[in-house]
Amino acid sequence: MNIYEQAVKQAEIDKQQSTLDRQVEFELLKSKENLLLEKLDSLGIRYEKSVYYSFNEEDFVSSNRFRVRYNVYLYPNKVKDRRTWEMKYLTKEIQLKRNGGYTFDSKDYNPSSYDLDTIMKSVVESIMKAAKYNINNKQQEK
Repeated sequence: MNIYEQAVKQAEIDKQQSTLDRQVEFELLKSKENLLLEKLDSLGIRYEKSVYYSFNEEDFVSSNRFRVRYNVYLYPNKVKDRRTWEMKYLTKEIQLKRNGGYTFDSKDYNPSSYDLDTIMKSVVESIMKAAKYNINNKQQEK
């Protein structure tokens, strides 16, 4: 076998290894997503997939693209948006990052800590702030 045939075989092996690595990475990210959703469910927090959500194995393995984003509802009722004066739900976004960490309310959470409790604490604090603000505003309107 000459050097060119060896190079072609090595390239095929490298491509297969890369595909396997991405499949493993996909499964790890999928488990991180499931942990996040379990935590939100256990706290009774309402959430939904963002319009920017895009996470399937085929796209991840072939093109290495993904977006795991969820909108967390901060208040149960619609409130008036200050900019547009339309009635909307208050939401903030939780995003799963490629390194296994999360982003919530423009704060990054380190994947090495695996501490979803810290993120959940921030989510609960944001919900409490929104509820307190909206209840105070309703009382002032009366």
